[in-house]
Amino acid sequence: ATFKEPVEVDPTAKLMGIPDWNGADMDLALDKLSASVTMHLTPSDADGDTLTFKMKINGGWRSNGYLYHRGFVGATDIVDNVDDNMLVVVDIEGDYTFTWTFADNALEITFPAKPEPNYYLIGSKQSWEIDNLTDDLKFAANPDAEGEYILTVALEAGELIKVVEVVDGDFGTWYPGGWETDYLVDAAHAGAAKTIYFRPAGNAEWEAFHTGGFFFIAANDPATGINNTDANAKVEKVLENCQVFIIKNGQIFNVTGQLVK
Repeated sequence: ATFKEPVEVDPTAKLMGIPDWNGADMDLALDKLSASVTMHLTPSDADGDTLTFKMKINGGWRSNGYLYHRGFVGATDIVDNVDDNMLVVVDIEGDYTFTWTFADNALEITFPAKPEPNYYLIGSKQSWEIDNLTDDLKFAANPDAEGEYILTVALEAGELIKVVEVVDGDFGTWYPGGWETDYLVDAAHAGAAKTIYFRPAGNAEWEAFHTGGFFFIAANDPATGINNTDANAKVEKVLENCQVFIIKNGQIFNVTGQLVK
């Protein structure tokens, strides 16, 4: 018998359809377990923000017809499939990395980080002009509540305020109630350091504060003047009778400043 050293076969992988169906060679990892390619894509490259593609692995088409989008963890055991394209949602401009794992016939797409939205407080004292939106009026993400933003700012009784999203240097969505509806700050919610809690998706517990429940400012204690809107205070719940409870320094108070528990 004649013994021959086994011939090592280099796997091949192509991403087909992006940017065109002529195929783009993927760079193989040195350990030959996976292959990946990073492509800079924009929503304008896509048809309805979605691009169609297939993988070509070792000369054979691979697809599963899946829709890949932000938050989709990927798929394994992608079979030979000539008919159904896969799709990827290109929601923002950036670098998209396609990684194929040979052992599992798996594909994962890493999406570019989506920038934090820009939400600002605007109102009568800012003259409603975008040029007046300075960093001290910009909301920061609340680390204690996903999807919630906070801003501590001086508010005067009688001023009108809104929250507005700024997109590409121009006004986007207005809260609450679009451009037409403002919030009038009364004496109970005015102060030198008031914390505004804002949720662009709305919060049902804040509906008693204003229609839509997009943002909330806890009232001052009329007896002691305690400002219940320090950064370490947050809304706990709103009862059906509109009584508001907040957590402050680890204790629960109502808006009159009485310790509840």
